[in-house]
Amino acid sequence: MNWAAIDFETANADRASACALGLVVVQGAQIVKRRSWLIRPCKVCFDLNNVMIHGITPDNVADKPTFAELWDEVHSEIQGIPLVAHNASFDMSVLRHTLDDYKILYPELDYYCTRAISQALWTTLPSYGLELVSHYLGLPFTHHAVEEDAMACAAIVLRGCSEVGVADLTQLADHLMIPCHHLCPTRNTRL
Repeated sequence: MNWAAIDFETANADRASACALGLVVVQGAQIVKRRSWLIRPCKVCFDLNNVMIHGITPDNVADKPTFAELWDEVHSEIQGIPLVAHNASFDMSVLRHTLDDYKILYPELDYYCTRAISQALWTTLPSYGLELVSHYLGLPFTHHAVEEDAMACAAIVLRGCSEVGVADLTQLADHLMIPCHHLCPTRNTRL
């Protein structure tokens, strides 16, 4: 089964302010592709707190494409495969709000949360932030670097599959009773 891990960073508190996207594609149990993009938000308004977290500034994205300009490329990578993200509700909210801003129809896709997977697998951790889970698993990691965050999400699923003895993401989610969430084109109400 193929699936992908994603991670967004935003320029400010607005969920439609995506300024970076990381993507890791997994086929079978192998990572086959790593990608990242800097994105020029529709409104280039960066909050200092966000810049301090991820280090991306308006100058970094001044000559970068908008999400609308990247969408066909991104969509071709994730079309028809499930996604994972840590705190998936945040990343999928960024995706939905950004697509809404550009009046792009939502893709139909399933997604899972690696935070929920981590909580079900490693029950003794004091918290389940991506950085702590990554360190617990001994993963090389630079937090808030989108490609690294997406890699950590992919590694969590792959490690979970190995520890539980299942072949893929959906089997792991079923085994751990992690819900599958859906993004549907019919739910895009701002078009």
